[in-house]
Amino acid sequence: MSRGVAQKLADYRREELGEDIFELARLGPAALATVDALVLAGIADTRGDAIHRAVDRFRELPAYEGSASTCSTPAGSRTSSRP
Repeated sequence: MSRGVAQKLADYRREELGEDIFELARLGPAALATVDALVLAGIADTRGDAIHRAVDRFRELPAYEGSASTCSTPAGSRTSSRP
């Protein structure tokens, strides 16, 4: 399946069905060590949670505000048992 078709399918599933999208990411040793440190410190529950929190923080930046209309999930919508 081409990337274009896969992206359209993912967009449909997110917008029409309200499903979360699963993405794979390759992290280098330094990035992985940072993510693991956040988990070990208790800041995030899992590696995925740490990455999701980082994306949420980017959404809070003023530069992101102009492109927020392209994202269906508002900033701060993530709920967690940790502060």
